[in-house]
Amino acid sequence: MNITKKSSVLIGAAAIALSVVGASAANASAPAPECSASNLDVAVADGHAPNSVDQAYTFRLAAKPGITCTLKGSFGYLAFHDAAGNRLPIGVLMPDPTGGERIVLSPDTTKYLYLASRKGSDNFPVATVTFTLPTQAADRTVTTAWPSPLTSELVRVGYVNNGAS
Repeated sequence: MNITKKSSVLIGAAAIALSVVGASAANASAPAPECSASNLDVAVADGHAPNSVDQAYTFRLAAKPGITCTLKGSFGYLAFHDAAGNRLPIGVLMPDPTGGERIVLSPDTTKYLYLASRKGSDNFPVATVTFTLPTQAADRTVTTAWPSPLTSELVRVGYVNNGAS
C-alpha cells in the first residue's frame, strides 16, 4: 500500500471513529423525557413529622423497569377520596408551581414528595388520593392507596425531590 492510500485509509478510519463517538455523545446528552403516569410506580406511606403537631406523609416515586424520565415541581390537582370514591372536603396548599428542580427518575432510584397537615379533631377516612404529575404528558393522572385517616381539613404539599424518607 502506498503512502497516499495508507493516509486515505487512516483519515477514513478516523472520520468513522469520530462520527461514532459524536453520535454516542449526542445520545448520552439527550435529556430524558418527562414522566407519564404509566412510567411510574407510586406509593404513599405515613411519614415522620418534624414536630408533635403535624401529620406527615411520604410519596415514593420510581420509574418502572427500562424507563428513565423527569419531573419538575409539585403535583397538580390533588384530591382525597373515601372507600366509596366520594371526594372528601380537604383543602390543598400547593407550593409555587414554577419552583422545584428537575429530578431524573429511574428504576434504581426512589424520589419523594412530602405532604403534611396539622393534627386536628377531624377524622377523614381517606382511602385513595388522586393527583396529576408536573408534566405535559397526556397520561399524567395517578390514583393510589392512602395509608391512614387525615385529621385536618388542609394539607401542605412539597416538591418532588431527591430527599430521604
